[in-house]
Formats: sequence, C-alpha cells, structure tokens
Amino acid sequence: MKIILLISLSVSLMAGCAITHKRGADAQVAVDYYLQNRGSLPTELSRMVSLDHINEANITLQWSINDKGETQDIRIEHDTLHNESVNTLLIEHLRTMKFPKSPKFTTTTVEYTYKFQKSQTR
Repeated sequence: MKIILLISLSVSLMAGCAITHKRGADAQVAVDYYLQNRGSLPTELSRMVSLDHINEANITLQWSINDKGETQDIRIEHDTLHNESVNTLLIEHLRTMKFPKSPKFTTTTVEYTYKFQKSQTR
C-alpha cells in the first residue's frame, strides 16, 4: 500500500509507505496515526530540502512501537538525500511521538518513505 502526499512548494514532498508487520498491532494504524500527528513536519522538511543538483531524493525510516506505544529502534534504512539535519529532524520527531498501544508483549515495525521531488513550475 502506498500513501502519497504532495505539497506544492519550491520542493514537493511526496510520501509513501511500505509496511512490515511483526507480531504487533496493525501497522497501518501506526502509519495513519503518524500521518495525522506529525504536525508541521512536512512544511519544515520542505523548507530544509534543496534539490539543486538532483530531481528526486528518498529517505526511508524504520521504527518499532512497543506495547506501551513508545518508539524504539528508529533508523534510516535508505537515504539518497544525504542531509544530516533532515535525518536528525525525522528521528527526533519520531522519538518524541507516542503511538497507540500494541497488544501486550508485542512490537509493531513500520517503514515509511519520504520522497522529495522538484516542483514543476509552468
């Protein structure tokens, strides 16, 4: 399943997700919660990202959510943007989020990809 979000600014931010499920709650619930509760993060990312020499870049995050709704094992799985400030912002934002609780003694693993593309101006 892919979720796509397009923000029309100088840099377009498109988001897609691929979900893995390991003994926990429905990972789609976690993705939906993330999309609804990330606040101004897409706007901040659009301001930070400059695609001067490339047309597109991707950052794939992976994290686990324990049975208390806490994020764990947050990491960058794939990164073609190579911007440490953006990576730090994404990781810190996830670290502070509290997700819905999973069933006792389980974890839910989520993978989410941000896609940055140059805006097409006419």
